[in-house]
Formats: sequence, structure tokens, C-alpha cells
Amino acid sequence: MGFYESPEYKVVESFGDIEIRKYSSYSIVTYENPGDKDSIQGFSSLFSYISKGNVREEKISMTVPVIDEKKQDRTTMSFVVPSKFKREDIPLPKSNFLSVKEMEEGYFAAIRFRGNPSSKRLQENEERLREFVREKGYRELSNYYNAFYDPPFQLPFVKRNDIMVRIDYKEK
Repeated sequence: MGFYESPEYKVVESFGDIEIRKYSSYSIVTYENPGDKDSIQGFSSLFSYISKGNVREEKISMTVPVIDEKKQDRTTMSFVVPSKFKREDIPLPKSNFLSVKEMEEGYFAAIRFRGNPSSKRLQENEERLREFVREKGYRELSNYYNAFYDPPFQLPFVKRNDIMVRIDYKEK
């Protein structure tokens, strides 16, 4: 997306603003703190990590999107690791609330929308995506993810947001 690296995917099918995407695998650093159920400190912790807050004290390039995973009892926040790092070469976080994980290759149903990602807009678009997945008969294989591509100060009509869920899609 623009100046920032993002995970590679190909669009397999399109249904207006909803797509079936096949993502290549990629690594993430995830913030998960049982005492911070809404990941309020997630972005600052992840920003610290890429700003030399890792065991190698290495500056890491910013990527997009920042990904929130909606779990049953909390939300996690993740940063996509630049592709130049192989899994075994990713600088380990200093924070106990950060961990390196792998997003395995797979198919995702995704809905894209522009504007500020208010709670109401996120909920409405997630419901549209849930309904689409039900109508198509796909099985959900993950929690739902909110993906944010732009900084808060970006003009609202330019902001890109995705809501995604891993599905059991079979290519034709």
C-alpha cells in the first residue's frame, strides 16, 4: 500500500466490495496483554518494538496493515514483519506482551471500506461479511480481523480498512 510494504495476496473472486483473497504466509509481532483487553497500549508497544525496542535494538520498517484480532475475551494487535526477515531472523521483542507469530498461507473473505473505522462501521461491515460467509456456505476458520492501513490523522475519505476471516475456500 503506497510507501509501506503489506502482505502479498491475490484476489480469487470479487463480489463488489467483498473479495476472496489467497494470502501468502507472513510473520507478525502480536501484542496480547490480559490486563489490556482492548489493546489500548498495543500500538505504542508495537511502535516501540519497531523503534529499536527489540533484543537487537534494530530499527524495523513500518508496514501495513495494523491488524486487530477479535478474540472472545479480548482484542490483540499485530504488526506485519517486513518480508526481508526470515522467520528465524526476526528480532525478538523485549516486551513480555509481544510475541512473533506466523500467519499461514490461506484463503480469506475480506470486505474493504473507506473512512474512519468507528465501532459502528466496524460492526456493520463485520455483520455484512458474516452474512456473506453464511450465504456462500463457507466455514469460518479463524476469528475476525480488522486491518487498518492508514494513520489516524489521514483524511477520512482516503482511509482504507478491511475486515477479514479465514475460510475453507476451494479454488475452482
